[in-house]
Amino acid sequence: LAVIFAAWYAVYLFTDNGCSPPSVKHENWVFIDKSGHVKSAKFAGFDPMGDGFVDGVVIVQNFMTKGIVPPEYSLLDRNFHPISNLSFSRLGDTQLGITPGYLSNPESLRVRGLYISRDGRLSKDRFSQCLAFSPEERLAVAKIDDSYYFLEDNLEKLRPLRFSQVGQYISNGLLSVLVNDRWGYCDSSGHIAIPPQFIEAREFHSGRACVKAD
Repeated sequence: LAVIFAAWYAVYLFTDNGCSPPSVKHENWVFIDKSGHVKSAKFAGFDPMGDGFVDGVVIVQNFMTKGIVPPEYSLLDRNFHPISNLSFSRLGDTQLGITPGYLSNPESLRVRGLYISRDGRLSKDRFSQCLAFSPEERLAVAKIDDSYYFLEDNLEKLRPLRFSQVGQYISNGLLSVLVNDRWGYCDSSGHIAIPPQFIEAREFHSGRACVKAD
């Protein structure tokens, strides 16, 4: 039985790449392997919503730069290398190796969101709102100003959605959409699949959705 001697203030479960995320020593967070060897550079913290790899990436908190509030976050790959030199004020859920995020120091606060893949590709467009990718449809719903779009997983092709409001993501091939104060659903091509007739409409799960009727 191998034992890793106590040397840390806090520890977490090992992830699927054989490293524990993350352990802390004197307030510096690192990743270790099953032998207790340090495998990553030091960082200030980790994703508050999780502490392991998702689709090959992990979110870590950067050391605070003087005068920078709130904290900044970066994405690391399985070898604990930064995927990009960009820093983010917030990063969303990773799906299909693609993560939505909001830049810490954007040129414009109006459009500061983008998508980044685990191989470092960035969406060519910037968004005012970035929502998670749908693994089923390989699409994300994104917003620029008052307009909504489908973004394909090549991170380049945008398809406009001509609705005043839409749901957070496409699920079971359908996205809730608002037309003339009524909710319905469109399909992945953007065409109406269920006519607008509901006061509220939630996402589909396992072929069912909860709606509010008159």
